[in-house]
Amino acid sequence: RGARATSEVHGLPATARERVMLKWIARQARARVVTISEPLREHYRREFGIETHLAPDAVDLNRFDPPLAKEEARARLGLGEGPWVVYVGGLYAGRGLETLFAATAGLPVKVLIVGGRDEADVAAWREKAAASAARVRFEGYQAPARIPLYLFAADILAMPYGSRIFTGSGEDITAWTSPLKLYEYLAAGRPIVSTDVLAVRGALAHEANALLAMPDDVEGLRVAIVRLLSDESLAARLAVNARAKAKDHTWVARAKYILELM
Repeated sequence: RGARATSEVHGLPATARERVMLKWIARQARARVVTISEPLREHYRREFGIETHLAPDAVDLNRFDPPLAKEEARARLGLGEGPWVVYVGGLYAGRGLETLFAATAGLPVKVLIVGGRDEADVAAWREKAAASAARVRFEGYQAPARIPLYLFAADILAMPYGSRIFTGSGEDITAWTSPLKLYEYLAAGRPIVSTDVLAVRGALAHEANALLAMPDDVEGLRVAIVRLLSDESLAARLAVNARAKAKDHTWVARAKYILELM
């Protein structure tokens, strides 16, 4: 008696029973429903009549302190000289990997792909990369503890989402996803090239802490990458601003906010 509770949702209710339960929770004075993105919050309000509170995903900055220089990170990983464009995340439909391969083909860059559920998953994407003529290296799945090392090794971090984003099971999450890697990218303090999709708009701003291109736009993504390679001052400014933005999105700050709601 007297306890308070929060229910956090990362997607749509799977059943009518779940919708009823969430509505009941939202009406309780001692309970709160939290969503991870503003579009998801609006969807709950519009479609289900459920009022929620917004608490986007976040990052543990301790994992990125102290930061490593690119050269040191590359030496630990055995990567050799760059420039390196690094992508970390799932190898699923809608993640924009084909666009990234096409955009970097012929450029004086190397692409590093970190992720994949198993070797068969990686092999399928390795074939697609080979067909694009881009210079791509696949590292496969890596433990979360090693992810900062790969991000620190980058000259550019790429998040080239397509116009539709899917999970590994094929669910379309375009309208509400809040990618964890977005905040890890920010924390790494490297210039970011992303596509302008709902998933990033709460954290990334064009020319402020990232360069944004339209989804599925090979030429737009290519232009953004070339700009960062050729303009060191721009790349440095975006990197500093990215790191500063990450400080607004820590798990500790998120937890404090939710506790205040309660």
